[in-house]
Amino acid sequence: IWSGDLDSDFGKDLLGCNRNGKLGFVVTRIIIDPRVGKEVYAGRLFSGTMKNGMEVYSTLTKKKSRIQQVLVYEGIKPKQLDSVPAGNVIAVVGLNTDVGDTIATDESQHPFE
Repeated sequence: IWSGDLDSDFGKDLLGCNRNGKLGFVVTRIIIDPRVGKEVYAGRLFSGTMKNGMEVYSTLTKKKSRIQQVLVYEGIKPKQLDSVPAGNVIAVVGLNTDVGDTIATDESQHPFE
């Protein structure tokens, strides 16, 4: 699902689920939180660590956003955390994008397909 160079630093980060590598998050679902009416973006974090307050880049919209909340689900109940490392399925609040988008740390990263 990623057609970039696997020998690049980012490619190696993805293969190893490197929590200290560049961010590689793919949005797979968008849910409207019924309690607050905000969009919650769920997906898999392949590389890096997602943190509250961090600035991220959308490879689809070509815009930067700030992460407001990072969530993991325990059953159907969301639990807010300060940060979550690579290898987890997470949800975030603060994006404005669509399903299939690659969320990265900067515009130089090759998007997922």
